[in-house]
Amino acid sequence: NVAFATAAAAYREQLEACPGLPPYVARCGWCERRHEFKGLVRAFYDLQRVRIQFGGRTRAAVAPIEAPEEHVSKMGNWEARLSGIEKEALKEIADKLAAFTVSAWLLAQRGIGPTMAAVLVGWINIRKATTVSKIWKYAGLAPGQKLVAGQRPGYDVFLRTKLLGVLGPHFLR
Repeated sequence: NVAFATAAAAYREQLEACPGLPPYVARCGWCERRHEFKGLVRAFYDLQRVRIQFGGRTRAAVAPIEAPEEHVSKMGNWEARLSGIEKEALKEIADKLAAFTVSAWLLAQRGIGPTMAAVLVGWINIRKATTVSKIWKYAGLAPGQKLVAGQRPGYDVFLRTKLLGVLGPHFLR
């Protein structure tokens, strides 16, 4: 695929901006942007979780005798404001995503929207994951990887959840 090859070449050029420096010693501008971007995406998902929790609480308050109408109305307004903040955060993520050259290719793939592209850009460090098998292992998708009780997983649980729980079902359609 020519589009992928072009995007990959541009991505590699960004990575080679700091030759000779291992990623754990110093961060180049690209690494710093990716790290900040990852924090922004994490904050978006935190906002989303709070909005969903608050929405559940608002719906529970509608039950009879639970809360006066004025309180339910206020809670509904707060829920709408939380939804607006979440949309604002998603817009900022989409704007910052454009700074990463690989994002154009990611967004062209079926089933990948701005949030999934943001997760992939923010969580997969192409400097450390120089081969596909290293990406699979980091994402918890390598054959034989299991979660053992009492031990830390050898992979990123958040990335695995997003890949299997959000992106995976799109491939089944």
